[in-house]
Amino acid sequence: MMNFKIVISLLLLGSAMIYAPLATATDDHNDTVLEDHKNDGEHDDAGVIKLTREQMKIAGIIVKSLQLQTIQSVVKAPGEVAFNTYKTVAITPRITAQLVKRHVVLGEIVKKGQAIATLSSVEMAEAQGDLLVAHQEWKRVKKLGKKIVAERRYIEAQIKWELTKAKAKAYGMTQGQINQLVNNANFSGANGRFDLVALIDGRVMKENYIIGQQIEPGQELNIITDESNLWVMANIAPAIANKITVGNKASIQWQGQYFPASVSQIYHNLDEITRTSRVRLSV
Repeated sequence: MMNFKIVISLLLLGSAMIYAPLATATDDHNDTVLEDHKNDGEHDDAGVIKLTREQMKIAGIIVKSLQLQTIQSVVKAPGEVAFNTYKTVAITPRITAQLVKRHVVLGEIVKKGQAIATLSSVEMAEAQGDLLVAHQEWKRVKKLGKKIVAERRYIEAQIKWELTKAKAKAYGMTQGQINQLVNNANFSGANGRFDLVALIDGRVMKENYIIGQQIEPGQELNIITDESNLWVMANIAPAIANKITVGNKASIQWQGQYFPASVSQIYHNLDEITRTSRVRLSV
């Protein structure tokens, strides 16, 4: 995690209770009279200030009526970068296997479908063998057709092929790997090896394995995240967080650079240590 200085702009509605003196004028050559209001509508000549329009312009004096208007305030708070979990995936096996080859390294940018690691499993070898047998049977029966082959055998061969294909996919093979296996005339391809592939385009942010390690089902090997949209978690005082709404604009400052962001979520629970509310920004 990297610490960022976060600036959140809030738009709040409130009436600006500013004292506006009475201004009267006829033309540019006449004097403009600014008078302090007194009780019962009376005026005290000692408190009268006379300014021309030119003098008011030079002094930057603007007289307006009281009105309800939008006030923009800025709040500064510390924060940290977090993965966008909606654009982050974990690479995990579905069966017990041994990791035999690494295809990417930590920090590398990968494309969807790119091989991440090669695993070897006895269960997968059995599934691949069944897949080849079922494919050959279905291929032969399909070629003969229903006019020659009994309908029961035709249906059984088709179902057997679909079931073995589904089993291989459930174990971790992709459709591309299955096609490559069954289209290879050399049946030695049923060796139990298969590749875990990237599910999205992104960067490898975490790696937790070594070559030769036995990997259990569900064990997290890599984390891949799409860095085109990250989250920044800001720590805001509860009294201020209550005034923030989803959609508020924000600016992320880091090393002299500014990045536009917006508020995407406001957490209602307080941090146990800092006693602050967390506000999630999308960058």
